[in-house]
Amino acid sequence: MTEERKRSYMPLILVVVPTLAGLVLGYLIWGSSRQTQEDYKQNLQNTIHYIATLENKNEELSAKADSLETEVGMLRQKTEQASDSSSGMVASLSQRVKSLEAENQRLRQQVRNLTSVANTGQIP
Repeated sequence: MTEERKRSYMPLILVVVPTLAGLVLGYLIWGSSRQTQEDYKQNLQNTIHYIATLENKNEELSAKADSLETEVGMLRQKTEQASDSSSGMVASLSQRVKSLEAENQRLRQQVRNLTSVANTGQIP
């Protein structure tokens, strides 16, 4: 009979002992160090303040991002205008170089003619 009693107490012991151990350890770890009640209202106020700060910073960053985007757009327009004006300037300078090269060739030919006349002794 005692054997049957031991077997009937065994499931009860397997449930009660770990439960009591958990309660005791839980109290020792989390319960004994807390001597003051947590102020949930203050925690909520702190959280609300933190969220408001984050929203303000987010708005500031969005405004800065928008201004940077507009600045990038303006700079792109300026570079396009500069490239257009520089291409026009390059074209005009290349025309000027061609005309100066043609004038240089003409003047060289005149110098050759004059040196050949001076060498032969003929008067033009």
